[in-house]
Amino acid sequence: MITLVRPRQYGAGIMKYKVFANDQLICEIEDDQTLEIDLDSGTYVVFSKVLWFKSKEYKMNLENGDTLMIRTNKYIICLPVLPVLIYGLIVGLDLDSKTLVYSVLILVVLILINVPIVKRNYLKLSKL
Repeated sequence: MITLVRPRQYGAGIMKYKVFANDQLICEIEDDQTLEIDLDSGTYVVFSKVLWFKSKEYKMNLENGDTLMIRTNKYIICLPVLPVLIYGLIVGLDLDSKTLVYSVLILVVLILINVPIVKRNYLKLSKL
């Protein structure tokens, strides 16, 4: 038996998280829930998913009585917005049309650069 814990996290509790071991769905867990999973001892590649977010894949040696915790890093969602705010403060709002077009293109590129970072780091799965 492996224990899977998902603590209550405000702002991240709407969806069930799917947990996979060796590419097999082993459970779906809700916010503030603890599950006992019947999983044989051994080495597994474990990861979790919700919507389009996927945690990193971890190769873990799981034994009877081990506990896994799944959490979100909900503040990383703000990462794509930070370049927009910083750029807006630097450039200001007094722009001509040509500068505005270039500014919008730069902002789109900055956001697109940050999206993969957010996607990879939103979910965290760890062994306690």
